[in-house]
Amino acid sequence: MKNNRTDLCNSLHSFQRSGAMVATAALTLFAASCNQGSQGDFSVDKATGVQYKFIKHNENGAKPAAGDYAQVEMIFKTDKDSVIMNTQTMRRRPGDTSHGIPIPLKFNFAGCLEQGITLMAAGDSALFRINADSLFVKQFQMKKLPPYIHPGSYLTFQVKLLYFQTQQQMQQMRQAMMAKRQAEAEAMKAQENPSIEKYLADHHYNVKPNADSLYVLKKTSGKGQEIKDGDTVTVAYTGRLLSGQGFDSSTAAHGPYKFAYSANAPAIKGWILALKGGHLGDKQTILIPSALGYGQYGMGNAIPPYSPLIFDMEVLKVEKGQAAGNGKAKKK
Repeated sequence: MKNNRTDLCNSLHSFQRSGAMVATAALTLFAASCNQGSQGDFSVDKATGVQYKFIKHNENGAKPAAGDYAQVEMIFKTDKDSVIMNTQTMRRRPGDTSHGIPIPLKFNFAGCLEQGITLMAAGDSALFRINADSLFVKQFQMKKLPPYIHPGSYLTFQVKLLYFQTQQQMQQMRQAMMAKRQAEAEAMKAQENPSIEKYLADHHYNVKPNADSLYVLKKTSGKGQEIKDGDTVTVAYTGRLLSGQGFDSSTAAHGPYKFAYSANAPAIKGWILALKGGHLGDKQTILIPSALGYGQYGMGNAIPPYSPLIFDMEVLKVEKGQAAGNGKAKKK
């Protein structure tokens, strides 16, 4: 498979991996269009060959052109009315409030969906009939049709055009978003040390960072075997932000974290330093600055950039030999 597949194809593959294939017509963007779809219902654009039927249409509205980017909500169905993709039900990361998917308007074959979208104005809703063979072979560059697609059949796309942008506008928007994220990250960086000081004061911890820049808030030393390089350690833990919001715990399904201890172990630097010279049975609560945690990037939506972390840790087992990691707090 080549690397120049469209956003539409990538979104389709993502949707199928999520297990969201459903054989029902109940998931529709437009309830009024549930029973549409025979060829006789559609008009044909003479210039492109696109088969279309408008549900809502602003004839005088500005239309996108080839090379623009269209943001759409869409349902993509087989000739048997089975839903292949519904952008409204696609799995997203927590906190993601975006709508629809972006589609670059590149024309891959006569009568393609992208040509159909150029007939629409922002806010329009329409149905399109697209040849399945052309879509999957010419556009998605698949060697053969998926088993649920019949050769020679037509697929129905129910599309709402949310808005469209030129390439220049899209680039400017992306640059603005990157600048905003950078500014937010810099603000978080500036607040890290004050937030640590406030946390220590609010919780009455009179501690300073140790030689490794860790804040050891509590510690009960164990009497067991000392941890040395190459030993396999098993650690129970709970991780949370200074706000108290938890982001991971060994009480979850994956259980305690077992890994081969070394300076290059598959764990954040703060963990490696916290366990250095430790013993079986050690229990401690540590505050890890972001430089020893997930740094300027954070970890998804769970850990923002430049976030200090609190970990409750207990060394459950120390044994000779190495084992592959099976838990969290890993390196990025």
